[in-house]
Amino acid sequence: MIDPNALLETVNRLGSSLRLETSRCLRMRFFKNACRQCVDICPAEGAIEVEPALVLRHDVCTECMLCVSTCVNEAIEVKYTDFSLMVKQLREVEQPVLGCTIRAGEVKCHASVPCVGFLSTEHLIALGHFVKKPVQLNLTRCADCRNAPALEVLRQRIKEIGPAAGELQLIDDPAQLRFQEKAVGRRGLFTFFREKATEETARMFHQLHGESSQSLSYSDKRLPFKRHLLNQVEKQQRAGEVDPVVARAYYGARVTENCNVCSACSAICPTGALIMEDDNESGLRRLSFASTLCTGCGVCAEFCPKLAIGIFGLREGSVELEVVVLAEENP
Repeated sequence: MIDPNALLETVNRLGSSLRLETSRCLRMRFFKNACRQCVDICPAEGAIEVEPALVLRHDVCTECMLCVSTCVNEAIEVKYTDFSLMVKQLREVEQPVLGCTIRAGEVKCHASVPCVGFLSTEHLIALGHFVKKPVQLNLTRCADCRNAPALEVLRQRIKEIGPAAGELQLIDDPAQLRFQEKAVGRRGLFTFFREKATEETARMFHQLHGESSQSLSYSDKRLPFKRHLLNQVEKQQRAGEVDPVVARAYYGARVTENCNVCSACSAICPTGALIMEDDNESGLRRLSFASTLCTGCGVCAEFCPKLAIGIFGLREGSVELEVVVLAEENP
């Protein structure tokens, strides 16, 4: 007999824009970890559970995307979104407007995100850096939206990073919105429809075939897209002066004399920031650290059996892009 509750959950799951990668959740990687960032920021009570395992209740979730933008290791992610395409669409118009897909058809925009709660600090910094012109964020329908709580979080993030967000303009009043449809000629019309068809096909494929929960190997290392964006910004700024906000988003690591290069920290690290390797020439086992791959989650420090490693925030101007050796020892 078919369980109606299970059937409803399946329907909700297939219609959801979100999926879980449980192996990236800090609590799933290490049972003593107490991270609750996704639960604490979620305005829909009961939508996310972290005990005994990471669970997303699709029937309760409103898809405000705050959990997505908050989780440093992207254990909760959007099935499909193309940030590069969004930047391209915004750069192609004189007065770009960014909106959301939740109120699609009601909100005028040239590009959209699933919800404004999706815009993490890293996304906001990348927008300011890559679009290079004032971007209007269309918030004219946010006040009466079920995801209105995401708006206050967005405002706080923009306040914290200041000029690093570029000339981002928050538009609450429809009368203040300066929106013009992108002019498309006959030749450009075919290009427009081809790009739109490709975009929608990719979106539908990910929506239908993207599993709601994946449990990848805990040994797999993957850099979160948010950190990848930040690295792109830092790389382009490196020739001049790195923005202090960007510099402060990086982390350093240090070990004490108690470190015996046991490989525990490199194994637990979800991004590959801690690298364990054997030097055949010297016969030494070496532990190295890459700041550009570290999200500052700190699970390595919690997991170390000798409590020999620590993660700390870097100050502006001190970003170490080269891989640094933390410890060496004969195996």
